[in-house]
Parts: sequence; structure tokens; C-alpha cells
Amino acid sequence: MSALVTALLGLTLSTASVPAPASVRWGFPGHRVIAELAWQQLRPATRDRLTPLLDGATLAAVSTWADSVRSFRRETAPWHYVNIPIWAPRYEPDRYCPDGDCVLGAIARFRPVLADTARPPAERAEALRFLVHFVGDMHQPLHVGDRGDRGGNDVMVRVETRDRNLHAVWDTDVVGFLAPSEGALLLRLQARLADVPPDSLTAWRTDDVLAWAMEGHRAARESVYRIPRDGRLDDRYFVANAGLVETALLKAAVRLAMVLERAVGDP
Repeated sequence: MSALVTALLGLTLSTASVPAPASVRWGFPGHRVIAELAWQQLRPATRDRLTPLLDGATLAAVSTWADSVRSFRRETAPWHYVNIPIWAPRYEPDRYCPDGDCVLGAIARFRPVLADTARPPAERAEALRFLVHFVGDMHQPLHVGDRGDRGGNDVMVRVETRDRNLHAVWDTDVVGFLAPSEGALLLRLQARLADVPPDSLTAWRTDDVLAWAMEGHRAARESVYRIPRDGRLDDRYFVANAGLVETALLKAAVRLAMVLERAVGDP
């Protein structure tokens, strides 16, 4: 791997070095950039309605909250993912999301809570924090695709001289490959979003959350798990997947903005 790529990956890992386990995050910079891009797309009235629920924080700042509570709120752990086998032809909720305890079920559960102004503000604030995180998680392919290895957690690969599990690579390293810092990543995605054709944006704004999951499921099958036999991930792997990662982050931001608008915005 080139010195430049090594530097990018090292910077991302140091930025994301927080207590939450790597197995449950789409990279802390990734989550924050998704939330910031979504916030920028919201109408002023929608921002005004969300601001009291943020209690002085930004949407980007609360985007990683769901990971920070996972260690002592164990019941929330399954809400970050859904293990759909990459060979499965379809989603079977009773099999892959029993009792709604998966990311699909969690999003369905918290959307109406955020939208219900009769509920206590604390409940709506928590729903907002879960939603902003889980919409991001859904766009990390290994949170929705599985090969019998806990979404790549049991697959060991080597990046330069470091042994990593594949899930951790997709939580952090692939995001770090796109830009040398979180700020640079935001600027890159802002520029890319401005160039997305209106027809594509309309297609991305589908409210079919299962369709979001199956996009990532397909990406896991067709791209993410295509690793060399020796498990060494070099520039070619990261370059081949850069477009996929960039588009996933953009789709997550566009869809999060849509979810928030539909929950608290004007009809």
C-alpha cells in the first residue's frame, strides 16, 4: 500500500479511537459526515423543530451516541445490523429479524416516536439519536450482509502490516481512503452531492428501508467479500471500492434527511 494511503488510514483510525467497539460502527467520521450532510439538506423549519431535541448539540455530534450506550444497554446491540446471508435470495423477517430486533426493526420503531409530538421530549430525543445512527449503519454493507462470519468480524485480513478483521476495515479504513481528514471528506461529499443528477436523487429518496438493506446486501456479495486468497488488501481493493463507499455515504445522508423531513417537517 502506498505511503499516502497508509497515512490516510492511520489518520482515520486515530480519529475514530473511541471506547465503542469497532464491530458496531460505520466509522465515527463517516457517521458524523452523513449527519452533517443530512442537516444541510433540511428545511429551516425542520431544523428548528429538531434543535430542541438536540439539547445544544449538533446532529453530527449525536450521530455516534448509539454506539456509546451499547456497552450498558445490551438490548440495543442487535439494532445496529441485520445478518442477511449473502447467498439468501430474499429477506425473511422472522428468520433474520426476530421480534424486530435488527436495524430494520429499530428504524421502523423509532420513526413514529420522533414524529409523535405528544410523546415526552426525552423519548423523541432518544429516537432521533438512534435514527441518525441506524440510517448510517444500514449503508455499511457488512451491517446488512453476512457470510456466516458475523458480518466479516471473523474474517481476518492484512492491511499493510496490520492484521484486521474485514468488518473493522469497512467500518474505518475504507472511509479513511476517501480523504485525509473528516473535514476533507465532508468537502468531497458536498461537491459530489452537488453533481448528482436530480433523477438519481429522486431514486435515492425511496422510503423502502428494505431496499436500502438489499443494496448493501448486494454490495457485500459482489464487492466487499471479494478479497484475495492471501487476505492482503492493497491499493487495488480500496480503489475498486472507493466509488461504492462514497455513494453509500451520500445515499445515507440523502435518506436520513428524508426520514427527518417526513418525521418532523411540513407535509
